[in-house]
Amino acid sequence: MRVSTGGKLTASASSNWHVVLHEERAVIEESREIITAWLTGMGLELKASKTRLAQTLETTEGAAGFDFLGFHIQQYPAGIKHSQRNGHQQVLGLVTHVEASRGAVKRHTEKLHQTVKRKRGAEQEEVIQALNPQIAGWTNYYRYVSSQETFHQLGKTLFAML
Repeated sequence: MRVSTGGKLTASASSNWHVVLHEERAVIEESREIITAWLTGMGLELKASKTRLAQTLETTEGAAGFDFLGFHIQQYPAGIKHSQRNGHQQVLGLVTHVEASRGAVKRHTEKLHQTVKRKRGAEQEEVIQALNPQIAGWTNYYRYVSSQETFHQLGKTLFAML
């Protein structure tokens, strides 16, 4: 689900995960109240331990940016040449960077480690057949974001495991 009201507030939901984006914190806090009321009507509630207001550009409460569905989304200041533009071609002064989250990389590395450990005495072909689907699936999921450095590091890590 993706909702946009007049191009000012954007909300995205995937099963039980929700993200609300806006440039003003007051609007996000108000949307939290609206979402809480809406969920209460269905007998549900927001978990305080899993709910976080995050700034994508500046470090305020904790780290800048947020993790969502295995991706880390963060914004950085940028000059005129590299800055993103809005629908009216006005310079925004920032660039959005999306990459695999540290937790996702750690889980994938652990999964590869378990596979290599399980196939320790096996033939090379059998190890490759076990690793290929894991590597292909993970890289296909993250191929549309900034992943070159992550893929390079994972390749070096896997080489060291073998």
